[in-house]
Amino acid sequence: MKKMEKNKRQWFGAHLIAAAITILSLTQQPSAAAAPDVYLTLCSYNLHVGVPMGKEIGHQIVGSTEFDAQVAQLAKAKADIMALQEVDSDFGYTLPAARRRTSMVAMPRYFSARLSCTYVFGSAQDDISYPSDNPDYAEWGTADMWQNNEARHGEVGNALLSRFPLIGTPRVLSLPRLPDKERRSCIRAEIQLTTEPATANAGSCIVYATHLQHDSAPSRADQMREILHRVQMESSGTLVFIMGDFNAARDEAPLEQNPVNIALHAGFHDLYGEWAKSRGQSPQSTYPADKPTTRIDYILTNQPLEVTGAGVVPGLASDHIPVFATVKLPPFL
Repeated sequence: MKKMEKNKRQWFGAHLIAAAITILSLTQQPSAAAAPDVYLTLCSYNLHVGVPMGKEIGHQIVGSTEFDAQVAQLAKAKADIMALQEVDSDFGYTLPAARRRTSMVAMPRYFSARLSCTYVFGSAQDDISYPSDNPDYAEWGTADMWQNNEARHGEVGNALLSRFPLIGTPRVLSLPRLPDKERRSCIRAEIQLTTEPATANAGSCIVYATHLQHDSAPSRADQMREILHRVQMESSGTLVFIMGDFNAARDEAPLEQNPVNIALHAGFHDLYGEWAKSRGQSPQSTYPADKPTTRIDYILTNQPLEVTGAGVVPGLASDHIPVFATVKLPPFL
């Protein structure tokens, strides 16, 4: 009898220990693998309509040789999203030969093909008469398949390249100008930050790609305020980037008319500036390309993202050099 009770106790004890080990092992099982970190590289580059450093627009017809040199500079940035300024479209056939600025190549489509990207082109002006006013024409797609908004075609403006799909229809925003100044515009596009089919919960960002007035501080200020006004209309929590040639250094006076200062006061972050400051450095200048003395090309964002890399890509393919920044995307994206 005693032997049977002893066996029962041993059996019960063994099973109790086994159960405890099982419970312990279950509680110590690693949780599902965390989602990998996602990074995004952005770049801004003024193409000078393909004309290399040292040559003037209007005195040289450029083509694939010059464009490929600019493509090579962009490729070094390894960017996922690229804002391009001073981009010519394929119209302008009626221009006198002395004023033809490119070899009639559609620059947005050409760069789209060479970099395997989706593109958006938004006009600011026509080239038939100058100065002109046409911030209406939008075109988007890929090099072999595109569509437009059926507005009157504009020849000169901004472009946006993306390795990710567009969401919805991009828009061209007309920016304010003084009576004697050129028209400037801004592309507004939503980009899905994945190559998977679009879903309601897919991470995305809004990009504003622009080129501000080169010879008027009040115009630059008004243009940045207009962009920020549009940004305020975006849904709360939306990740927004403002990219382009702002034609102003960050510390350029008067500060109340400085577009960079205006954006920073509105809560935006200067990605390259923050990256350099975190390393006790000053960001490199972006203009002129041969001897850069001023930084007028920027990538700004409305959220305090972790910047994991930033810099410029030296070269003489344009009168500017590209600026780029890599950020770690927030988890909710």
